[in-house]
Amino acid sequence: MRVIARAYKDKPLDRIVVGEGERVIYIANPSTVVSTGKDGTEGVGFPKNCVFEFDSALLDSLNAAWASGDRDQLERLWSAAKPAKMAAHA
Repeated sequence: MRVIARAYKDKPLDRIVVGEGERVIYIANPSTVVSTGKDGTEGVGFPKNCVFEFDSALLDSLNAAWASGDRDQLERLWSAAKPAKMAAHA
């Protein structure tokens, strides 16, 4: 599942989910997973409140605000992001 992660200083990251813990969602860079052929067994844990549903228009706007250094716009955009909904465990 593709998501947007809110990284240090509100930097937006385009990532994929590779796992879930009690308090974190494990994410990875899609290009790394493709280039290494990893099957999703590794990733970096992000707090669940920093992982959002993927929206390409939102990601583009976040990246533009990040590049321009517009902190107010970043905050408005992040507040509009929808938390990622993980699939129920079987």
